[in-house]
Amino acid sequence: HIHKDKSYEESASVSLYTADGTLNFADDNSILKGRGNATWNFDKRPYSLTLSNNGNLLGMGESSNWILLANATDETNLNNKLVSEIASQVGIQWSPECQWIDLYLNGEYNGLYLLTERIEVSETRLNIDNSIDFLCKVDLNERWETLRNPILTNAGRAVEISYPETLTELKTKELSASIDKMEQTLLSNTDLQKSDIIDLDSWVRRYLIDEISGNIDSDLTSSYFYLSDGVFYAGPIWDYDKTFGNDNRNQ
Repeated sequence: HIHKDKSYEESASVSLYTADGTLNFADDNSILKGRGNATWNFDKRPYSLTLSNNGNLLGMGESSNWILLANATDETNLNNKLVSEIASQVGIQWSPECQWIDLYLNGEYNGLYLLTERIEVSETRLNIDNSIDFLCKVDLNERWETLRNPILTNAGRAVEISYPETLTELKTKELSASIDKMEQTLLSNTDLQKSDIIDLDSWVRRYLIDEISGNIDSDLTSSYFYLSDGVFYAGPIWDYDKTFGNDNRNQ
């Protein structure tokens, strides 16, 4: 059933072992479901894993929400992991950590996967003020119906307000106006070093990551940014399977 419908959830018993065979984590009441957009259409599919309790999986920090990335479009299985390491080394405030695993479903080998932290606001992940701050994502306009709390910027970008999940109409309008102001600042000839609403350092770091990796999705889809204490920051990074020449548009 789980492969027939991406929204279908299935109960799962999870056992996670380290490379030397030591049991790292076990949970008999987890939930497994499909995820992804274009990647869901491949034979090797990605999944979302929700644990019944927080688990510190392979030392990546406590949480109940995890992603199993299939990397079906990346035969090297390297790109997402490599960019995650680069983002960590260049000092992006928080980037999802990931570890390779061999995934077995119902006792059958499903392939090499990346067990990855899910992008979310929490003390162990993107640690921003959950009462006044916002996490957003630029995505494709044709995905408008699937986006959470979508808004359209003055320049025509579709933006999902990923966090918080529910917003009042007034808060949505206020945030939309702030995003338009930020966007206009980025697109203008303004000296960004003098801007008081843009953390220039984080935007430069992500720009370099996207430029070096050849990220064709930069500023088109899966491009996250967040508003914290009145300042816009670039990140976290996400979805870099079609980088380093792994697409006929960036070879």
